[in-house]
Amino acid sequence: FFLLWGGGGGGGVRASTSTDTYEWFDPVQKYQLNEEVSGEQRPLLIYVPGIEGSGLTPVAQYPELNTRFELKCLRFEGRDRSTFEDITKNVGNRIKEAKQEGREVFLMGESFGGLVGLSLARGSQGEECTPNRLILVNSASSFDRTLIGRLSPSLVRVPEPFFTLTIWPIVFLILDGDMFSLIYKLSQGEYPSILDGEARKDFVNKIFPDLVAQLRINSDDLKWRVRNWVLDGCQDVNNCLHEVTVPVLAVAGNQDLLLPSAEEAIRFKENIPNCKVEVIEGAGHAGAIDMRTDLSAVIDKWLTET
Repeated sequence: FFLLWGGGGGGGVRASTSTDTYEWFDPVQKYQLNEEVSGEQRPLLIYVPGIEGSGLTPVAQYPELNTRFELKCLRFEGRDRSTFEDITKNVGNRIKEAKQEGREVFLMGESFGGLVGLSLARGSQGEECTPNRLILVNSASSFDRTLIGRLSPSLVRVPEPFFTLTIWPIVFLILDGDMFSLIYKLSQGEYPSILDGEARKDFVNKIFPDLVAQLRINSDDLKWRVRNWVLDGCQDVNNCLHEVTVPVLAVAGNQDLLLPSAEEAIRFKENIPNCKVEVIEGAGHAGAIDMRTDLSAVIDKWLTET
């Protein structure tokens, strides 16, 4: 849900016209991180983004994650009209291909991507499309239990400009207080330890313009994604958590003002047989895996405990 809403579009949600406006990419190759890694085959980490669809919000995590994983990230074009089932099949096919090659597959889903991850981890597309391990970051599975989630079926019918005027204030619920101090430090050239070295700093600086550009979503596209991605995803997974059999790491910010992410992580622990919770102190919806967190270290700790 890390996004800015753009205006435009009418009051309705159009019927699906295209399901192929997406891209799979390796951010390290695409944005040319100049770092050497081991030539040995690494596990595959598949990243499914939030509703903004950029595939770039964990930008600060990619360099360190690249030392232990091969990265494949999903990005959606603005006019994508995939359904939730289309997306789970797409990601499931990528998992299936990797497992047929004998590879271990980690699936990381952030916000909306967490719904895709939970669906696949419960076996919705078959065992061959189920990841070996699942990482959830501020999963949107609680969205249908929030006030905005309950109002969404009506909100997506509101015409412009009233829809954007209604939704715009919610953007500020994505942020947290520590993000502003972090931005200030970056402006002063102070980078966290996970971005030590000029190569990593250059890599992040190359990605940021694309990330910012892709955070703007046309209102028709946002309406489609809320109704056909998030709400359908919540319906798919929320009564089936007990069916998730793979190890799960639930990462949640305890200052998420958009979703009750920390509470949702506890629900996962209570309902998923093998689930570990990692709460990021002070982090909001967009901050759980920003530069203040060393996700690779969190994953290392999880692997030693499971």
